[in-house]
Amino acid sequence: MIVAYCQEIFDKAIFLKSIGAELIAASEGSCIIRLKINQSHHQQDGFVHAGVQSTLADHSCGTAVGSLLSVGQLPLSIEFKINFLRPCSGDFLEARSKVIKHGRKISIAECDVFAITDDKEVMTAKMMATMAVVER
Repeated sequence: MIVAYCQEIFDKAIFLKSIGAELIAASEGSCIIRLKINQSHHQQDGFVHAGVQSTLADHSCGTAVGSLLSVGQLPLSIEFKINFLRPCSGDFLEARSKVIKHGRKISIAECDVFAITDDKEVMTAKMMATMAVVER
């Protein structure tokens, strides 16, 4: 049920589909989203754009929170802070989130973003996100 609900959330996110993101895993309080990096994801210097990394991290946090919600509820970002740790390049981008505090009205999640090339992973960003729990 959790995976199906998270996939439903993901399938409704047209922007994520337009950039090529896919839901890799979802379980109670966690989510992994992956993106095959292509040239359209790069900024002017050839690195993955901060907006692409932020988008994946934000949606991964929201899906992790969404996995804990009741039918009729949904997560909405209130605020997030992201630290970019190094320039991002690779074959894939992966956002791995987990809920660290879940409440009735507000939840907090964190996300680590990794650039992946072959079997090498490098963390490129770290996000903390506050999500409102709202009724549909």
